[in-house]
Amino acid sequence: VFRCLIEDHHHRNQQEQDGSGPKSKYRSPIKSDFSPHAGMTCAVASSPFHRSLFLTAGSDSTIKVFNLLDRKPILQLEPTAPCLFSLSWSPVRPMVLAAGSGDG
Repeated sequence: VFRCLIEDHHHRNQQEQDGSGPKSKYRSPIKSDFSPHAGMTCAVASSPFHRSLFLTAGSDSTIKVFNLLDRKPILQLEPTAPCLFSLSWSPVRPMVLAAGSGDG
């Protein structure tokens, strides 16, 4: 879900040493490549049946199903739970998933 920007970080450090670049020290080394949740992403689970599918659950009470080849979710579910903290694919049924919320 995340891609490290090591090359960009190295390039930025080189510019700071040369005096030719910005002096920002608080840049995140992680960049989200996929459509983010409105709040924090609490859980990620990969499909045991299809290696390109994965799920994310967020504090915005949404579940997003992604394909690794597309940045936008292929499906977005909005259960009535206030906040989702965990999720998992079924180990025996390919289209079944379970999600855990803060209220039990």
